[in-house]
Amino acid sequence: MKNSCIFFVSTPLHILNSIIVALNEYKTYNCVLVFIDQPKNRENHYFNVIKKWNKSPFKKILYYNSTGNLNKYQHRKNIFKNLKIELSKISFSKIYTCNDRRIEFIYSYKFLKKKNKNIRCFYIDDGIMSYIIHKYSWESPLEILIKKLYYGSWYNKTQIVGSSKFITNSIVAFPKFVHRYLKKNNPIMLQIDFFKKDIFLSFLKKTLKSFNEKQNIKNLKYILILPHQIELKKYWNFYSQLKKNLIDLNKSSYKIGIKYHPFQNGDPLNFKNDEKFSLINPDIAFECIVPFLDDDTTIIGDISTAMIYSKLIKKNLNVVLIKNKNDIRLNKLRPLLNEIGIFEFDSIENYLNR
Repeated sequence: MKNSCIFFVSTPLHILNSIIVALNEYKTYNCVLVFIDQPKNRENHYFNVIKKWNKSPFKKILYYNSTGNLNKYQHRKNIFKNLKIELSKISFSKIYTCNDRRIEFIYSYKFLKKKNKNIRCFYIDDGIMSYIIHKYSWESPLEILIKKLYYGSWYNKTQIVGSSKFITNSIVAFPKFVHRYLKKNNPIMLQIDFFKKDIFLSFLKKTLKSFNEKQNIKNLKYILILPHQIELKKYWNFYSQLKKNLIDLNKSSYKIGIKYHPFQNGDPLNFKNDEKFSLINPDIAFECIVPFLDDDTTIIGDISTAMIYSKLIKKNLNVVLIKNKNDIRLNKLRPLLNEIGIFEFDSIENYLNR
């Protein structure tokens, strides 16, 4: 009888990276996939495709929505009750997470640890969070106490992704460059070559087809990558100026593809009203698109996971970073950028006139 392992995912990148790991595990383990914190009123194409994918490495899939209303605490308790029922049915020897701060994962790990004290926990790459330490908001002792009383004594959340002491190993795209907490966890390399293998490419093609993206992405010579909506708001002036410069400097007949971060609502920079630009469905993970781009495509942007993964997946792509002087993360990420060949320019004008 096979052992079992379980994967917790909440973003498109988590899904892709977990599939890669599961494709190496499914012959030895029964793999279970758990979607957590998913938008309630938004179709999840990845979930739909995996359910119908006849080569899926997952024997079972669980799906849990998020809620932003006042009942979110009760909603979470209901999820915990359901997770307890589902996790009690199977004996797990491995648990995988791409974000060890997710409360559904923390509950599941604590529960499974009671069932099997030898269970091993693996962290899977969460993008730039694996390479730059980002401290989330601090929880006061009173807030922690209230949550322990409401949820249970198991509640405990680290401030930094990947810093939980119970993580046994980490599987990342760039083991040499992980932050200091993950260095302690024996980082090993994610098998990124799956982005070239037929079994994984078939999943990516099915996913793109599900989104019904109408434009021919291969024909885009330039693509601008925009960051998570938090960074977009924080550095609004930088990205507004970048858009203006692209309009002024694009003298060619080429349209510039615009890729907002997944789950971005609307088109806040208003690209759709300019014929120079072509919007790509934001919900599509850019990593799904990269294998199908022409080698002479140029990717433009600031610091983002999509930028570094673009160069990782397809080394021949021109990936150009326009420096945002207010983003201090650049200094911390520069050794990685230099290693993989992402070029820095002070402005889009300097790049186009190089």
